Amino acid sequence: MIEQWRPVGLVGAAVALLCFACAPGGGGGGGGGEGGALTVDGGVGAGGAGGAGGAGGAGGAGGAGGAGGAGGMAGPGGAGGEGGEGGAGGEGGAMIPDDPSQGSGTCQGTTFQESQARALIEDYGIGVQIIDENAPMTAMIVELHDDRGGPIEPGIYDLAGSTLQDCRVCVLACTVVNNACQTIYFAREGVVDVTARSVADEPFGFDLHRVRFEQVNIRQNPLRAEPVAGGDGWCADSFSYQTTLLAPPAEVGDTVRDFQLQNCATEEFDSIHELAAEVDALWMIATAGWCPACRQYLPQVIESTANIPDSVLKTIFVLGENASYGQPTAAYCRQYAAQYGEDGSRFYIDHNGEGSFATTFRYIWPYVGDNGEFGLPWNAAIGGGTFRYEYGDGYQGNRGGIADAINRLLQ
Repeated sequence: MIEQWRPVGLVGAAVALLCFACAPGGGGGGGGGEGGALTVDGGVGAGGAGGAGGAGGAGGAGGAGGAGGAGGMAGPGGAGGEGGEGGAGGEGGAMIPDDPSQGSGTCQGTTFQESQARALIEDYGIGVQIIDENAPMTAMIVELHDDRGGPIEPGIYDLAGSTLQDCRVCVLACTVVNNACQTIYFAREGVVDVTARSVADEPFGFDLHRVRFEQVNIRQNPLRAEPVAGGDGWCADSFSYQTTLLAPPAEVGDTVRDFQLQNCATEEFDSIHELAAEVDALWMIATAGWCPACRQYLPQVIESTANIPDSVLKTIFVLGENASYGQPTAAYCRQYAAQYGEDGSRFYIDHNGEGSFATTFRYIWPYVGDNGEFGLPWNAAIGGGTFRYEYGDGYQGNRGGIADAINRLLQ
């Protein structure tokens, strides 16, 4: 039997990609680990998608030291859901205070430059979030609602007369303060040219032309965007975005899609499906070189699994950062493993150069808490051969802890 432990240690903020034009719903996200707050440039963790007032959807993967994809905005009552790393794209685009005298003409002004972005397949269609921390509108959100009249195909979509409750292509923006949308803008004029529409892991893109935003308040029952009297207005003349669509990561009960991580001993990339194919259970532990809770936890895991054959239980340790909160090298990873009497063959690196755990959390939802945080060490259990996500720290529906989940899989 595996002894029960409770992991502790807190890593920094992640926030949710909010669906503004989704009907309100209920629910909430799972809790994270406990511990002291960590301040890391760039932020950490994975954002979860959620409708206004409801849970669900997918967010962007990240990790300690910087989000792998753009952090989303925590919306009113929004919660839970996990996602993958951000895509490239989003260049140019003038954005200035709106001047009604310009009519539908060209806007001129400062450039909106994408610093982080992500596009995700959601229950309603496709959700896109583009971040520019230096722009007056920190985030631009584009929602393609297949649930309103069928799939949004490539083509020209006029925003004239758009309303939040029935827009099929919805364009919004907001200023973000403390990971939440403080001021929200809705586009009722302009053109969206969807240049490519595809399935997961294939190209997707659109261009915005002469899009005018007005400040609004989002209301529910019924869902609507109410103009703010005397509110601000903004104009984005042109903006192009291209990326690869990301499928939502697995939640507990889902099948985990295959992905690869770099082994610290061989420096080769190993398939998660190959690791889990011939065993009863795959136990994944996310860790970091700076994590004090991990230094206490890993020896316990190693000791408790010492007498369980690798052919029955495969235990791997996923190293997201070195002791300086940076990207770990294979050499560092082997030194890290040696602290625990290991040769590195069970240790893997997950850092994409921008953020830690970017790959793992693109495929496996880590169940960040309502505050956008998750704990290290972080545990997940995957069924051998089935690749079913059986347990994730922070999931409120877990039947016991990680030890219980592993024992059930080994029975």
